[in-house]
Amino acid sequence: SGWSPPLTVTIIGNTSSCTDVELSGSPSQKIDVTFIPNYYSESDLTQFSEDVQTTISDILYYHPFSSKTDLFNFHRVDVVNLRDSDPLGENEARAYASLCPTDQMIVIYNNWNFPGGLGMDGAAVVNRQINNQWPVLTPHEFGHSFGNLNDEGNLNRVPIWPERNCSSSKNNPPWKGYPGTITIEGCRIDKGWFRSSLNSMMNDPDEFITDPNGFKPWNIKLLTDKLNQYR
Repeated sequence: SGWSPPLTVTIIGNTSSCTDVELSGSPSQKIDVTFIPNYYSESDLTQFSEDVQTTISDILYYHPFSSKTDLFNFHRVDVVNLRDSDPLGENEARAYASLCPTDQMIVIYNNWNFPGGLGMDGAAVVNRQINNQWPVLTPHEFGHSFGNLNDEGNLNRVPIWPERNCSSSKNNPPWKGYPGTITIEGCRIDKGWFRSSLNSMMNDPDEFITDPNGFKPWNIKLLTDKLNQYR
């Protein structure tokens, strides 16, 4: 992780210390993922614990995470936050997460005010109700936050992380010659950027609810390369 406890943390609300959920080894060598609740009452915290377990299972269902489970530590911080007019902000969530060794933070919303998911820069946010009905949500967002994988569907925006799973080169993309790949136009924007598969977890996750190889070969390679930085 390269994590060290902060000198000071300002905490708003009621919280306990870090709770270890699943441990595989020293934070200095593992990928530490910390879960933070939002819109959970004190009586909901048992549900939050169950939601964390469900979300961990969702992530570890998919390759390459399924073959690298020993690289992960999972933690949670049980915080009560019901402020509908002032939801948990990123800085506050990161302050809570800093109570644990944290490389990746996942915030679970128990509220429809956040109707989906997002992921970037080591942080993912998911809606509990959608996540429980649509188990590809967190793995997709984790693909963003951990793997720096772009959305491959058309959002009419250029890729955030160019020349990873989206390339501006039709003839010489990074995956040229890599087994199981193709080059097809449309990657976060429909023209001028290319992706390595017809469909994948980063495009239309619905297709891969029961397919553990849903990230597809090139994205699996990129995620594996990132996982191999740990031991």
